[in-house]
Amino acid sequence: SHQGNESSGLLSLPVPSPGSPLLPRKDTAAFLEEQCRSLKGVLLEVDRILPDPNDQAQLISRYEGKLVLLSSHILDLTAAWYAGITYVEAMLRSQLIQAIGKEVQPSDFCDFIKFHNQRTFGKAYSPKSFCHAVRQPNQYPDGVVSIIRGSSLKDPIETFSRRIPRDSLVAPISIPLNASTTVDFAGDQYLHGWLETHFASNSRCLPSRSLLNISARARQFSCFMLMTGSISGPNEFTPKDAIIIQIKDEVLIP
Repeated sequence: SHQGNESSGLLSLPVPSPGSPLLPRKDTAAFLEEQCRSLKGVLLEVDRILPDPNDQAQLISRYEGKLVLLSSHILDLTAAWYAGITYVEAMLRSQLIQAIGKEVQPSDFCDFIKFHNQRTFGKAYSPKSFCHAVRQPNQYPDGVVSIIRGSSLKDPIETFSRRIPRDSLVAPISIPLNASTTVDFAGDQYLHGWLETHFASNSRCLPSRSLLNISARARQFSCFMLMTGSISGPNEFTPKDAIIIQIKDEVLIP
């Protein structure tokens, strides 16, 4: 680390260890001295070329010239510093990719999270695939509803789920169909939580939410209604869209 010199207000440079790729202290000091020398020389040249600030007949004086020169020099230093940091970061990133064997994508991170969740949470609490059968009590399923990535039925999202049995409901969910018709839903209720991971630096991940689809399939001689909407009250669901799926229909809703 740097060691401070309180009497002079300067920071002393660390001494590189033998074999270090860093420049020796004397070379670093020589570069700094050369920068100061050349900068002083250019400032003297500005004093020689531009008029005195007391000369009211001139719009631009030595002060303005020095301000422009120093501002440009600061910009050059900033650009050089940024280029150096970018090079070091790119080198470290390249070494990390070589050590791993490939460039990590959001899908790889999701696979790691799935594996980690299986080890962290108990079987009853670990995330499960969002793929649920639509059925009446003690009846054969009428169909299947799932949320999938893209169009692959083999890749449903995984969600944390809580099942609320119909026997423990305080009141059924009311679904208003129009001004005079309301339907009560008294079946089991499920609450789902989903966590999505993406990399901000990867532009391919930004529209990932638009790649999610609701997949609904009805079995032979079966039908059911699929509704999307919002919870508008403690026991009320306000539908926004609805569709009837029947007799081996299969729909994919973005």
